[in-house]
Amino acid sequence: MKKNLLLLFAGLSLAFTSCGDSAPESNLEETQHDADQIADGQADGVVEFNDGIVAHVDMGELQMAKLMDLDDQDVPAAEMLAAANEAMADVEQRIKTLEALSPTGIGGDDFLSSAIDHLKNVKAVAEVYAEFSNDLETPDSLWTEDMGAMWMNLAEPIFADYEDSYTQLEISQGTYGSLNNMDIIPSDVTIEDLYEESK
Repeated sequence: MKKNLLLLFAGLSLAFTSCGDSAPESNLEETQHDADQIADGQADGVVEFNDGIVAHVDMGELQMAKLMDLDDQDVPAAEMLAAANEAMADVEQRIKTLEALSPTGIGGDDFLSSAIDHLKNVKAVAEVYAEFSNDLETPDSLWTEDMGAMWMNLAEPIFADYEDSYTQLEISQGTYGSLNNMDIIPSDVTIEDLYEESK
């Protein structure tokens, strides 16, 4: 049922790649710092632009991790709905922040556009969690065929768009790095790490 679909996205949980080399007090604090810098217009240059974009994407993925965790716990509908609404508001603000940016570096417009598109799909997934909050409080083993069919028909395409936009974002970032002679170093910090720090 729904768990089988969500398992498809377990491989997407690695934190996006970054060029930064600072030593923060915590990974979550560094991610938020990078997001704040680009939002405040303090980030200049391709490295700072990359890291700011990455930070906003990672914070969006952090919202996904929270929602998936609540789904796993079969929390009451009101709790899931509140978390989904919070996620939508957070991601919407990040989208507005990125939409107000001027691209930096060669190919910065494509990289930025891919990040915005992915965050829009993160928001769409959060909307799914809100819409299905009543069903999600029911353990998977107790879902009816109708509940499962509704999930697959309405949620599966949105999760597929989410997966596709993540893949496109990875490609866009790699191209951006190559065009600007910038090494993209895979992060050893996962979204799960950020989520654990956020609790």
